[in-house]
Amino acid sequence: MPLMYMPAEILATELRRGGEAHKVLDIAASHGMFGISVAKHNPGAHIYASDWKNVLESAAKNAQAMGVADRYHLLPGSAFEIDFGVGYDLVLIPNFLHHFDPATCTTFLRKVHSVLQSGGRAAIVEFIPNADRITHPWRQPSA
Repeated sequence: MPLMYMPAEILATELRRGGEAHKVLDIAASHGMFGISVAKHNPGAHIYASDWKNVLESAAKNAQAMGVADRYHLLPGSAFEIDFGVGYDLVLIPNFLHHFDPATCTTFLRKVHSVLQSGGRAAIVEFIPNADRITHPWRQPSA
């Protein structure tokens, strides 16, 4: 969590420049810092955090400590299987997509698009594992 605090604050500041967020989905919320930072920068925002139940327990504690627990809602389960609901004006996808192949990511991003309201935005924070921007270090491209 300490490593992601600053990137989460920077992202929340930049996203706020694009307008206020009211209903925010935080996918693979983990420690919750990305959604919590958005909540701090958008006093009217409600954050819907998606992750495994045991992981969300930590995120909920962090939301409580940061003073946004009353606007922090938990969506436990697999991001590929649960119903996110609809009407989000912002979806956060931090450090998630690099775990999956392009076809899985494409299918997943279609799901994300389907939950956005008209004019809604998705913000992706991602690792770039190698210079080719695709290959994991342990899966080098063949010559």
